[in-house]
Amino acid sequence: MQAGKFIFKICSLNLTAYKMKSGLFIKLLVMLLSGLLLLFSYPSIAQENLTHSLSMHQPLPEDTVAASRFEPEWVPSTAVYLELGGKVLYSINVDFRKKLNFAYSLGVSYFKEDTGSEGQSQSMVFTSVMGYYLTGKRHRIELGGGLCPGIGSEDGFAALAVYGNAGYRIQKKRGLIFRLAFTPFIPVISDDNQFDFIPWGAIALGYSF
Repeated sequence: MQAGKFIFKICSLNLTAYKMKSGLFIKLLVMLLSGLLLLFSYPSIAQENLTHSLSMHQPLPEDTVAASRFEPEWVPSTAVYLELGGKVLYSINVDFRKKLNFAYSLGVSYFKEDTGSEGQSQSMVFTSVMGYYLTGKRHRIELGGGLCPGIGSEDGFAALAVYGNAGYRIQKKRGLIFRLAFTPFIPVISDDNQFDFIPWGAIALGYSF
């Protein structure tokens, strides 16, 4: 409104303005036009600056942020590790992770067992099949269980135990795998055929690739 009144006053100048020298009149006209241009362009410039400032602080769209930060947190992997305790006394295991929160392992161990006869012993081979449910990211809690049968060179199928597992696992995509777990078991087939609950533990170290 003030700009309109200002223009109206300029347009309603009396005839004495026309008696001014031509040079001075042109200068005044240029100044007037420049002032009006600045007056009407200032709001649009201010709005443009404000919009630009907001756009500089506006967060990027979620898909753009996700793309820029994208890095797969998990890839299918296979690991080989040596486990002390766990199934029997020691075992060599191959661990397969084909899903994010699930893994299974196959293990084998070997030792000689005293049969009780003087100077007599037999070779024992224990195999194991274990399944694990994993929670967490890099540092994981693993829960699971499995079976461990034993075959003797003299007695044949001589032992079978059911194992539980509750422990901690750290596993890199390509590199170290470390496990520490409580692994109680119940012998199903044994020399005395007693269903005893035996607390046990395991520590394992290996390589994931």
